[in-house]
Amino acid sequence: MLHKHHGARSPPPHPAEEAFAWSRLVRRCTASQSLAEGKRLHKQIAAAGMDRETVLGNLLVDMYGKCGCIDSALQVFQRIHCRNVYSWSILIAAYARNGHYHQSIQLFRRMHHDGVRPNEFTLSIVLHACSSAGSIADGRLIHAAMDPSHVLFEYVGNALVVLYGKGGDVGSAERVFLEMQHRDPASWTAMVAAYAQNGHYRKAVDVVQKMLLGRAFLDSRAFVVIIDACAVAEDIDQGKEIHELAALSKFEELVAVANALINMYGKCGCLNEAREVFDRMPSRDVVTWTTMIVIYVQNGEPMLALDVFQQMELEPDQVTYVAVLEACGSVGALVWGREIHARLTSALDESSSNNRVFTALVKMYGQLGCVDEAEIIFGRMKCLDVVSLSAMVGVYAQGSDSIRALNLLRRMLQQGFKPNAITSISVFSACSQSGFLHEALLFYSSMEHDYGIQPTEKHVVCMVDIFAKLGWLEQAEALSKELLSWESRVIASSILLAACQVHGDADTGLQVARLVLEWDSDSAAHYVGFSNMCFGCGLAAKHVKSVLFEAVSAWEEVD
Repeated sequence: MLHKHHGARSPPPHPAEEAFAWSRLVRRCTASQSLAEGKRLHKQIAAAGMDRETVLGNLLVDMYGKCGCIDSALQVFQRIHCRNVYSWSILIAAYARNGHYHQSIQLFRRMHHDGVRPNEFTLSIVLHACSSAGSIADGRLIHAAMDPSHVLFEYVGNALVVLYGKGGDVGSAERVFLEMQHRDPASWTAMVAAYAQNGHYRKAVDVVQKMLLGRAFLDSRAFVVIIDACAVAEDIDQGKEIHELAALSKFEELVAVANALINMYGKCGCLNEAREVFDRMPSRDVVTWTTMIVIYVQNGEPMLALDVFQQMELEPDQVTYVAVLEACGSVGALVWGREIHARLTSALDESSSNNRVFTALVKMYGQLGCVDEAEIIFGRMKCLDVVSLSAMVGVYAQGSDSIRALNLLRRMLQQGFKPNAITSISVFSACSQSGFLHEALLFYSSMEHDYGIQPTEKHVVCMVDIFAKLGWLEQAEALSKELLSWESRVIASSILLAACQVHGDADTGLQVARLVLEWDSDSAAHYVGFSNMCFGCGLAAKHVKSVLFEAVSAWEEVD
């Protein structure tokens, strides 16, 4: 009789079977984005001495890349004993997927130097990386070096059309598009985008119409792309034509297309049309509600924005909160702002990923005059950036605390942050309030050279205001003559009129009055300002009448 030996061990699995089992488990972690489980498996694979095996190594690189761990992906890649084209392609994809486009392009160059020939997958990835990084020249070189047969693959051809479209070379995009033997919906969408992004709206519309009439492959992305382009260009006529096509083909009923239409109408200032699209939608997502709130805020209708927020049926995201907090600051809705702040405190931590929301809270409290509360939130932010620092500089400037505003600017500079255009306006405001002419001149002279801020007419108007308040009226008047736009000239002239009254400079005041009444004859405020200046400087009534008579005569000649 044979006895069963309970202590006997089963034979060890064959290496190929073991590798297959590991592969299946790693793929499962990749699909579920289970990073912790993936790391545990990686340790076991390394302990078994199989992490240098090509297939398993490739799968681990892919897993780490899709979970956002680029450093770990690179470490695994470097340990692979025999790297193949898939090893390189997966690592290049990992860098591109996580926004490291330039490093992705550099890896492609290294792959070329190592004598590894790219396949269609590699080419499509690196071309998209070139597009995203704005490295159009690199993309052209890659295109020139590739085998012409590669363009026949849809995803390579599509990537080239996108590349040339973003680079403004519509002709090359067209040539690639026509060379492609097979085109999928992404191909057509890429060509529509190339036309729309470069202002060829008529051609983009024609392509969409041909696709609809010929029953060619067409998806909602083509409509979203061209509607977004119309929004950027604020081309309402073309946008309405696309809207009609979307409605006829039933694409308007899709949430993504309707969201794009709401945004387009909002950017063009057509709030009624945007609300009509919003109200007709059978279903809405967070983007829908947020877009409606944002366009109300951008078009100076904060109360309507708050009304939509109150009706919102879904959980807001960060963009929603930022827009609503801006609306609260605009209308002085402190109770609402504090209520939203309470919701955010329980929902968000103070990590850098939430900087945008907490910066919006800082700005809101600053607008509402609650500087202490703004300071508390600012002080709790663990990862400051130029946007949050600029917001706090603005809060101090709005609160007439020029010393703190300029001290925070110095802190920014010491920590290596470069001020941006928003910071600059706050700095000039702070200097104007306290009469810090030296600091204002120093910042103005270093803006472009040291900080890369291109001076605008807003900055010139700020300097006019500072000179005028300090009584440097000749310098203020000379600087105002650099202004080109009608709006900026009128603002600067109004500032000068008020300053002439304060400082009793009648001669400069009369010169400015003639100009301001010539530029903006319809504003009653200018006549009041002019009269105040004249009487404040002790000018006789005949001088007032004389200037007004000259202005009226000039208007009659124009008529």
